[in-house]
Amino acid sequence: MLALGCSEEEPAYPELKILNTLPANIAYGDTLIIQFEAEPISQYRINLLQGERVMGSQFRPLYRDGDFFEAEVIFDDRYLGSGTYDLRITAYNQGQFLSSFHPFRYTELAAEQRGFALLSDQSLEILNADGIKLREFSLNQSFDRVKVSARDSLIYLISLADNGIEVRHLRDFSEVSFIPAPLGANQNSFTEVLKRDRNFYLLQRNGYIQEIGEGLIQSSRFIGVSGQQYYARTAAWFDEQLAVFSAFGDGSNAQLEVYSSNLLGQLYTYPLVGSSPRLAALNKDELAILIRKPGDGIWELSRYRKSDQAYTTLDSFADEALYDAAAIAPSDLVYSTASGLYRYSSLGGGNAQLVDPRRFENFQISKINGAFYLQNGNLIQRLLLNNNLQFAASSSKLLKDYEILYNK
Repeated sequence: MLALGCSEEEPAYPELKILNTLPANIAYGDTLIIQFEAEPISQYRINLLQGERVMGSQFRPLYRDGDFFEAEVIFDDRYLGSGTYDLRITAYNQGQFLSSFHPFRYTELAAEQRGFALLSDQSLEILNADGIKLREFSLNQSFDRVKVSARDSLIYLISLADNGIEVRHLRDFSEVSFIPAPLGANQNSFTEVLKRDRNFYLLQRNGYIQEIGEGLIQSSRFIGVSGQQYYARTAAWFDEQLAVFSAFGDGSNAQLEVYSSNLLGQLYTYPLVGSSPRLAALNKDELAILIRKPGDGIWELSRYRKSDQAYTTLDSFADEALYDAAAIAPSDLVYSTASGLYRYSSLGGGNAQLVDPRRFENFQISKINGAFYLQNGNLIQRLLLNNNLQFAASSSKLLKDYEILYNK
């Protein structure tokens, strides 16, 4: 007996042809119309690639007539960076497929400074770049710090001593979540908040450092000593890493500690002598350290170089209240004390110059143009190259903190 059998034929591979000329350069906000023929076809997909990485699949079918197709791709991702990409059009016929690629150069949405968020004892005000109030949200309690993430459309309201962190929508100020203070109310849980572009770091008196982002605790690390009061006092962002000054409650065993951005690894340490420091990154290799020497009655300014662990004393000044310090450039350091605002225009090459005898604090540097902002009471000002102070924004209420706002 002869048995005859036949196997089912496999589906045919589709043929694919792009019909219209696609541009070699595309920018944020552009809309691309793609016309192509494909046959046989059951479905198709358009992907954006950078190398082997799929960056997205934002396309909209517009029209089909037999084997003729028209689709639209809108480049509206505010965070897609400039670079070389490929559009991949893939036609499917059941289990078979064929792709066609179009390489192009993309120009991202330019980052812009949009204004300020001003945190007072009563409200949060949103101002435009001209200092004009756009919105104001009332607060039901007092907060000490504000952090705004444009990418996540979130506002963080931070209470250093009492009530933890409220997370709210930037759009309508509705509450998203709440992060309680780890030590409870009135325990001064946090020693400092270090703001970054999208997230921030909390230095805690219980020995923990936490990274907060997307409305949640992203990472946490215990740097303390079990059963003893050892914690980070202040911090700076240093070559994409977190540099902190840590010590016991009595100030002993002080040291500089540097951690990876995700807090998973301690990269290196350096012993220090003194208290109440301020840290300011000068460049990717050097960190300025202002540290109090109570026994000598002075503040000491030093430069730490991580490449060879070199520690060099540059200058000293009278022991008085130090409010803030920041580096505008590798040799340009600004600090504020009870006697005024001072500036080293050539760090290590001369004495600091008195810019203004008033008290300034809360130094912030624009990520767009490097503009240097500082707080003087209820006034936000910009320090210019010629040491003049220029108005930026103000509040009629008691100003606690401010945040520079960006379009992305």
